Amino acid sequence: MKISKMLTLSCGLVSFITAAESRPAEPELLLPTVNTDVPQHTVSLGDLTFLDDEEWVEAVSGRRMVLSESPQAVTIINLEEDIDLPVWTVPDRLRYEAGIDVYQTRHGQMDVGIRGWNSTGSMRTLVVLDGRSIDLEELGQVFWISHIHPSDITRIEVVKGPSSVRFGANAFGGVVAIRDRDVGDIHEVHTMSMVGTDGLLDIDATALGPIGSHWNHPAYYKVSIGGSYRDDQDGTHGRDPILPTHEDSLQTGDDDLDSMRLSAVFGIHLADEWRLEADAYLVDIQEWDFIEDLSIGSNWIDIEDNKAGLRLYMPFGELRWLHNDVDTEYSNQKSDPNIASRRTRVGLRNNTDELSLHFNHSFDEHVISAGVEYSQWNSLSNFWAQNGSYADASTWVRERVFNRAAFLEDQFFLSEEIILNAGVRFDNHSIVGKNTSPRLSANYRVDDTQFFRLSWSQGYRLPSHLEVLIAEDYFTTANDLEAETINSFDVGWQKTWRHTKATLGAFYSRAQDIMALVPLDAAVMQGNLPNGPFFEYRNIDNPITVYGVEAELRYAWAQQAGESWFNMTYQDFSYDHDFIYHSDGVFIGQPNKLFDFDFNLGEEHNAPPQWKINLGTRYQQNGWFTSGVVRYVDKQSFFSFASSNFQGNPVGPDVTRAGSSERSAYAACDLSVGYNWGVEESLKQFVRLSALNIFDQGHYEGHKVPSSVLAAENEAHRSSEVGREVTLTFGWEW
Repeated sequence: MKISKMLTLSCGLVSFITAAESRPAEPELLLPTVNTDVPQHTVSLGDLTFLDDEEWVEAVSGRRMVLSESPQAVTIINLEEDIDLPVWTVPDRLRYEAGIDVYQTRHGQMDVGIRGWNSTGSMRTLVVLDGRSIDLEELGQVFWISHIHPSDITRIEVVKGPSSVRFGANAFGGVVAIRDRDVGDIHEVHTMSMVGTDGLLDIDATALGPIGSHWNHPAYYKVSIGGSYRDDQDGTHGRDPILPTHEDSLQTGDDDLDSMRLSAVFGIHLADEWRLEADAYLVDIQEWDFIEDLSIGSNWIDIEDNKAGLRLYMPFGELRWLHNDVDTEYSNQKSDPNIASRRTRVGLRNNTDELSLHFNHSFDEHVISAGVEYSQWNSLSNFWAQNGSYADASTWVRERVFNRAAFLEDQFFLSEEIILNAGVRFDNHSIVGKNTSPRLSANYRVDDTQFFRLSWSQGYRLPSHLEVLIAEDYFTTANDLEAETINSFDVGWQKTWRHTKATLGAFYSRAQDIMALVPLDAAVMQGNLPNGPFFEYRNIDNPITVYGVEAELRYAWAQQAGESWFNMTYQDFSYDHDFIYHSDGVFIGQPNKLFDFDFNLGEEHNAPPQWKINLGTRYQQNGWFTSGVVRYVDKQSFFSFASSNFQGNPVGPDVTRAGSSERSAYAACDLSVGYNWGVEESLKQFVRLSALNIFDQGHYEGHKVPSSVLAAENEAHRSSEVGREVTLTFGWEW
């Protein structure tokens, strides 16, 4: 997105707000909550306590509860209090928490894993914004930057461990639930703008407040507008321009990300705690260059993602309908335009409808949560057709996928100290069939400052639509493909003193039916020449076990508005036995051979780092603030099908056969300094200078392919080299 266009949109939003009525509405608009006894606003660092906003959670069961009652481990991040930290994106903020792994694979792409479960595209982490998933379903990619309004988000709840009881599929390793602003009884404007190295530009604004103060049924609004831009990663421009040579080839772009976003909410209060809300969310990603595992080089994608919905809030629950239209253009024409099998151009015309009814009811010592859900996804694409052509619409194939689900959960207060929780969810999916997801937990509250938790849960991950429907040239899908499943155990303890909070947790999980893209039998490959398929998505008989420990200690300084913290994570990830990637390949004319793999990837390929440590401090005084965080991330080994160049040949320094590479351990330091001149009025008008990896010229968070190799080989491979990033951030509220 061009800067002038973003500035014009932002100025237009401010003009709209200044024209709106600014007086408080009468009567006062009070948005209903499930538990009004739970405090709604966090205390400042100056109060030197860890209460209120850090002690309730809503994402786990779809209703607000005290953290000590939660059946799962939860990390709570109050972004309203985090303006002093160096980070500027949600994934970067998650780096500072125990049990969460973050990898920057491109400037416009971040992958996030929870308690050992990571994959390209965050496919085993469910990310929801205001209860709405923000991923591209067909590819399994999460929109961490383009779809999120930085000016509108206030809080993040990270639910650790399988969360399928409440969220169904793909809450495999956990859930990142992002909460946006609630409308109050006065008009507000919040802006957030960032400019930095690597062409980073983000401009965003949100306005919200009451309207129709004299109506019988008072209403409210919220409007957000913004855009994000990231320049191309260093060294990823090839030496020679690629010229289209085929109807399915396309010159790809030169930016990692270029997007615009607009959202609007209109609500009306009906009676008592009843209200009706309509919302729309429009996103135009004009260009996105992200990493996935089906193309050798970096790709190009254009996405128009339009959402609309209705939501009926009731005293006992919520009825919601969501509709989503996505128009996608994809091309991976950056590798070799002269080899047809190494380019793909795809069009996808998709729509999704979701209908859900959730309710909560309390009686005696029980709190019951229950719900039913239905979703349907329709797609028309040449990607779903063998030998389908982007240029010939008659070759496109239409696919339909639907799911029906119901869940029931009972939280039983056996006494003031002991809380039991039991829940189960049942899903019936049109492709992978039936899945049942139970959860059991017991919490023991020693007193108001200390509690223990023990829980067991099951979850599952559906194959992405691409994994289950792809029929394009090289690739196909096994007829008996099933969902990945996981069993997890968790034990946790938390103790709070006046100035100190300590948290300790241990976890164990075991996953079955892991999906992988593996070579077909050599004879089948040979018979499928020249166009394939040659590789197949299938479930492998090689379970994965993950266990680990995480600990955190936070201390609020006496007499000062400051805080220091330390956290660490240890996690061990392994397959039951070595993962063998083998194929005899196919002859394309003696002695030339393709797809001849013979590589032992071991038991720990694509494992998360074993050790992760954060040490941080922050300080505020008279409006000035500063913070620093030192991070250590252990080494990792990676395997990538695409980085193998589709055959068992070396592809660059430190990259071995079959696309396996070793990323070294690294340490990084993040620093910030700024001034907030809105402190006294409890508003934020601030400027902040931040630097990530300030002493680091460059490290890798994924496949270790240097920029020099990328440039020399015309982007034949991908890189995740990350270095120093400097950003100037402006925030304004009134």
